[in-house]
Amino acid sequence: QQPGNLVHSVWNAKVLTDLVKHPSMKSVAKFQSGAFEAWMPKLHAAYSTLKQKLFDWCPALQSLFPGVFCAATFNIGPRTVCHTHVDHLNLWNGACAITAFGNYNYQRGGHIVLHGNAKLIIEFPPARSVIIPSATIPHSNTDVAPHEARMSMTQYTAGGLFRFVAYGFRNKESCQMEDPRLLEELARTVKARVAEGVSMFSSLAEL
Repeated sequence: QQPGNLVHSVWNAKVLTDLVKHPSMKSVAKFQSGAFEAWMPKLHAAYSTLKQKLFDWCPALQSLFPGVFCAATFNIGPRTVCHTHVDHLNLWNGACAITAFGNYNYQRGGHIVLHGNAKLIIEFPPARSVIIPSATIPHSNTDVAPHEARMSMTQYTAGGLFRFVAYGFRNKESCQMEDPRLLEELARTVKARVAEGVSMFSSLAEL
């Protein structure tokens, strides 16, 4: 019905609390957000604005880390493998930041694979980060050897949060009942908003 803090089991909550408080995780999260700003400054600004609006609307919301992302996932392995997928619940033109951890031969395994038109297989060493448009490019990562370890941390922001703000801090059903003209306006301007979303990606010349 509305944004809220994610709820976990007692055991998972304890592990996650320890993780997000750890200085190394805070450093990684800060680096991910900073890299996002460096390579996608316009999209980063949109994420920053959204997060500020949400926290102004509901001060009870908790931020896991400093930076612009609203959520994080920890894949703690010991041999994390993500099969081919798109993060369809993320913002359609949005990005997620992924950092790999562990001890593995990055030339033989642990690669990040970008499928579809991208057709890229990229070495992904431990302690490195990538930022990808995860809702539009199918992606996966290759396995590592049985005696090796690979883990990862990912930060992202759900597309539903952007829609919630666009609907006037309510879900679509409430917007339909309370302000149907707003929904009509959003439907009428969809092509212009798609073009605006595409324009948020930065070219090398702009950077």
